[in-house]
Amino acid sequence: MTTLSETELFRPPPIIEEMDFRMVDDIFVKYTSSKRGNFLEQHVHEYDHLTMIAAGMVRLWVDDVMVGDFKAPAPIEIKAGKKHRFFALTDCTIYCIHRMHENEPDKERTKEGVAILRRAA
Repeated sequence: MTTLSETELFRPPPIIEEMDFRMVDDIFVKYTSSKRGNFLEQHVHEYDHLTMIAAGMVRLWVDDVMVGDFKAPAPIEIKAGKKHRFFALTDCTIYCIHRMHENEPDKERTKEGVAILRRAA
């Protein structure tokens, strides 16, 4: 297993080409498109979810340990409470997919500096 180097841990923020989300019947889908060479910043969820590599190839770290490289199409299960981040080995598109949870408060999440979600009433 390979851990992130200090250089990798303190890279500048990624240049996100495109990001958007949709919700249908309490299913949340967020997509992010990024250019090759960018990190998609580390984050953590309180629930298991699926990340779908829809285009391109990425490298995945979970809890700062490199898991491996994934080429589209590739569904990846991320367990609750696990910090995870991706590095775009090529231009890529990644989908984050999960159901909305009843105990999830209606709030805007900006912990990573990006507004991710405001649940509709």
